[in-house]
Amino acid sequence: MKKQFLWMPAAILTICGATMFTSCSDDDDPVQPEETATDDVRLTKMAIVSLMPDGSPLAVTTQDITWENGLLKSTNLKLESSITGDIEKEENYIYEGKNCTEVIHGTGTHDRFTYANGRLQSAVSTDSYGGVVRVDVTAYTPDGHISEMTREITDEGVLNFKASYTLTWEDGDLTKFVRHPIVPAGDDTVETYTYLDVPSPFIGYPVAHYIWDADQIAYRGSKHFYNRGEDIKIENGRVVSETDGTNTTYFVYSDGTGSNYPQ
Repeated sequence: MKKQFLWMPAAILTICGATMFTSCSDDDDPVQPEETATDDVRLTKMAIVSLMPDGSPLAVTTQDITWENGLLKSTNLKLESSITGDIEKEENYIYEGKNCTEVIHGTGTHDRFTYANGRLQSAVSTDSYGGVVRVDVTAYTPDGHISEMTREITDEGVLNFKASYTLTWEDGDLTKFVRHPIVPAGDDTVETYTYLDVPSPFIGYPVAHYIWDADQIAYRGSKHFYNRGEDIKIENGRVVSETDGTNTTYFVYSDGTGSNYPQ
């Protein structure tokens, strides 16, 4: 079912997150820090070059990102891999006003979102195999960041997973994510995150785009760049590439920043 993958390099899953864990919401959604709302520079391309441990080529993943009137409209992803073969897919976003209420995935998955007073309340993703992922936001911080939520996964009507989550934010960044397992029962787990003092490449991305996963909330939903790479290059005050193990991610922006993007 959706969001349960066969083995694939983590960096490829990261760029796929822009298409497989995706939706949109209000341009001034309270979860998106106000400081980023006036920044009209947008991410227009991403690429991940993945190598085998011996340095031989494994895969190249590219993504073109389309915006319209400041709203994310579509993404087109191409994967060229010696393992999976070539894959291409597109996601399209449907809006009511500035709220994106649906995302239609080329894989057959369909995401739907509901809002109250401009804030995301629930996200439901269904795939063509009977799988359903549901996220409900149960509390916000006074400054409008998600502080509590639940997530559950069902497969053909059978509940396979359920957990609640507590989120801690500092200066517009997710710094702590606590998972409280319910089904199956288990011990709490804690993730912590640190950031560089440069803006996130994903400014303008809506909250529902990254709501499905803790790392995606940190990576795509925070104000600053989530510091997870080993070799980070900056151009014009923006991150243009990061290397994490055998994977290098490249970014190109609407102002032309990103001169080291692979050709």
